[in-house]
Amino acid sequence: MSKTVTYERALECAQRLRPAGCVEVRRFFGGHGLYCEGVQFGMVMKGSLYLRVDDDSRSDYERYGAQPFGYSTRTKAVTVTGYYTVPDEIFEDDERLGLWAARALHAAHNKSKSKSRTRRSRGATDA
Repeated sequence: MSKTVTYERALECAQRLRPAGCVEVRRFFGGHGLYCEGVQFGMVMKGSLYLRVDDDSRSDYERYGAQPFGYSTRTKAVTVTGYYTVPDEIFEDDERLGLWAARALHAAHNKSKSKSRTRRSRGATDA
């Protein structure tokens, strides 16, 4: 899938996810990240929409048979369990997609907060 097509798909997804908040599209490795309030909560890679999951939401994705994001390097396959594909049934329903996007944004904010706490606590113990 070309970079132009991937970008157009990311813009389409961003438009559909607006109910979750202001969505900004930025280049992200081989695809595009979806950001709200400076926090990445989704991405479009090879035409597929992935949303951020946490321990509370992961089982909902798995119940629909959604898969975590993954890619291959020369030496291994990498699975990123923090992002899952959006099930077709959810993607086709704007209202449900908005709800799942809001949950993804919540998960992304919580992840961002935990990283900030970790950085602060490391800095405090290093001093």
